[in-house]
Amino acid sequence: MDVNTDCYSPDELINHLQIFGTPQEKKLIQELEFATRSVETLQEQNNQLEFFLEEKKSEIIQLEETIAELEEELKEAREVEA
Repeated sequence: MDVNTDCYSPDELINHLQIFGTPQEKKLIQELEFATRSVETLQEQNNQLEFFLEEKKSEIIQLEETIAELEEELKEAREVEA
């Protein structure tokens, strides 16, 4: 298909090819749309994982602080016993 792409925005070009494109062009548009949806899904999953990771990092920091406090209390208790 001979299309002057300068006249179309990307969305307009996709719409034009979906209507007037060759079967191969239409198939490529479908594959492009599928790939775009897949990327969007992966980006959302990545965002969720990053949020989860930040929560876990915060929990680890809190646990490390608790461990340090307990170690200090244990040290003090041993000094009192001695």
